[in-house]
This record gives sequence, structure tokens and C-alpha cells, in this order.
Amino acid sequence: MIAIRMAIYSLAMIVLLFLTIILLPETLKINVNISIGLFVLIVTIFLKVSNNKWWVNIVSAVLGLVGFMVLIVLLSP
Repeated sequence: MIAIRMAIYSLAMIVLLFLTIILLPETLKINVNISIGLFVLIVTIFLKVSNNKWWVNIVSAVLGLVGFMVLIVLLSP
């Protein structure tokens, strides 16, 4: 059950990172600093509202960052 929660939160962070770091600045011409601040705000609210233990949130955040890096490597030309 905990592994499923970590996977869901990791996937959500991968999508949020992709949207805020890559998609928003290139398509809507939003400043990168505003986009990063938006990501931090959304993830902070996301993790505060969750009823997980602290280590589940940290592991899912690390897995989300690693998954985002893998996504960048796979999608880069």
C-alpha cells in the first residue's frame, strides 16, 4: 500500500516538474523563476495535505526527481 502511494506521488511530481519547468516557460512564455515558485508552492501544499509519513514524502520526492531526470534524458534530442 505504501509503495503504491509513493508511486502515485512520484508520478504526480514528475508531471508537475515537466509542466512547470519545461512546458510553461516554452509555450506560455512564463518566466522560469515564476514557474519554479509555482512548482514549489504546489508541491508544498500537495505534501502538507497528504496523510503520509515524512519518509514516504521524501522518498516520493526523490523518486520524482529521478524520474524527471530520466524523462529529460529520454526526450532530449
